[in-house]
Amino acid sequence: MGLGLIVVLFFRNYSGTWMPHPLLILGLGLALYITGFVLIRRVGKNKVKFERERLLKERDTIKSNSTNQIRVKLAEAKILDNDYHTEEHYSPTLSEWMFMPDYFNYYQSFKNKKKQYITQTVLQYTDKDTGEKYFSPVLNKDSKVVLFHISDQDSGTIYIDDKQDFKYYFDIEELINKINAVKNK
Repeated sequence: MGLGLIVVLFFRNYSGTWMPHPLLILGLGLALYITGFVLIRRVGKNKVKFERERLLKERDTIKSNSTNQIRVKLAEAKILDNDYHTEEHYSPTLSEWMFMPDYFNYYQSFKNKKKQYITQTVLQYTDKDTGEKYFSPVLNKDSKVVLFHISDQDSGTIYIDDKQDFKYYFDIEELINKINAVKNK
C-alpha cells in the first residue's frame, strides 16, 4: 500500500522524458495502493473471525470433555456491573470535507465527539467449598435487567477443564435466551 502511494504521488505530475508512458506506471501504482488497502481490510476481518471461532471451539471442547461441573443457582451469584463511557471523534465524510469553506471548520468538526454509554454485567459465583471465584461471560445489559430476569429456579453450569483448572466456562445460555426473548417480543 505504501509503495503504491509513493508511486502515485511521484508520477501524478511527472513530465520527464525518461519514462515514455507515465500513465501506465501511475495506474500500476494506483492498483498497488488499492490492492494493499483491500488486503489490510480483509486481514483484520479474518483475524476477528478466526479468534471468535477459536473461542467457540475452546468453549465447546471444555463443555464436552469436562467431568468437573458445578451446578449454580443464579440467584446466589453476585451481579457486577462495568459501565463506562466512550467518546468517538466525528469524522466528516468526503462530500462534507470537499464543501467545507475553510480549514477552521474542518478543524472544528474534529472537536465534536459522540459519547456512548456502554453497560456490561457479569455474574460472579464463589464456590463455598474452595472459595474459588468464577465469572460468567459479559452480558451487554444493565444489572437491573439481569436481576429482573433471574428467578430462584434459574441455574447455570460451570464447566471446569480437567487438565487446566484455570480454564472454565460459566454457562448461562438459558438466562441469555430469556433476556433476548423479551427483547425480541
